Amino acid sequence: MNILLSNDDGINAPGMDALIRGLIKKHKVFVSAPSTQKSSISRAVSIGIPVRVEKRTMQAFPQVTAFAVDGTPVDCVRIALGNLIHEKIDLCMTGINFGYNIGTDTLYSGTAAAALEAAVNGIPAVALSLGLENKGSHYDTAAEVALRMVDFCKRHPLPRGAFYNVNIPDVPASNLKGAKITTLSDIPYDLKYLETEDNLGNRYYTTPWDKDPETEPDTDRSAVLDGFVAISALIFDNENNSLFGAVDQEELNQIGGIG
Repeated sequence: MNILLSNDDGINAPGMDALIRGLIKKHKVFVSAPSTQKSSISRAVSIGIPVRVEKRTMQAFPQVTAFAVDGTPVDCVRIALGNLIHEKIDLCMTGINFGYNIGTDTLYSGTAAAALEAAVNGIPAVALSLGLENKGSHYDTAAEVALRMVDFCKRHPLPRGAFYNVNIPDVPASNLKGAKITTLSDIPYDLKYLETEDNLGNRYYTTPWDKDPETEPDTDRSAVLDGFVAISALIFDNENNSLFGAVDQEELNQIGGIG
């Protein structure tokens, strides 16, 4: 199988190395990843900005065709599919991210965004993230899960525009308790930014990342806290017209300037 790899931690991130190492045993992999760290950039795409690409030799994997892209994770996937890779791509995997992408975190995640970009372009996709329980000591565990997810995707294909978001506890593979299909947890962040002054008295603000949400059952957060791999299916189509409630045509005509 031909698998395109991308991420938001950058082409030299340890998660990328682990993902290649885990997949190359059975599959042909291609890499198109940011040249620098691009975390939490979500679905940003470079508009009107030149995107430069450098062909790279992955030190441990010289046989892998790899490109470092100075754009966003979404840029990386788009330019790989549209310009750089001339073989049919069967699957896109993004990650392995350093830190969970669970709940509302997925709204900001470049890892999830890159997988979604592949999915909306008709390529099956999986986003992979590793927890921080042991400070990223077990990328090999996540790589084993990634390899198994390839076959899982064959058995359980998703419709165009949908992708699998997979979160793996940072523990030895033998310590995993299994996997669960989960919903997204609600993880609110404090809206108030942290206010500080520099040596010149200029005020600046930094994002508050500390959070301690309640753990709801059957969510991705509860699964990883219990030692399970959390698998969620996310989809591009967020349409839900039922939220409108009762709206009659006369009211709609007024909005459209009729009557």
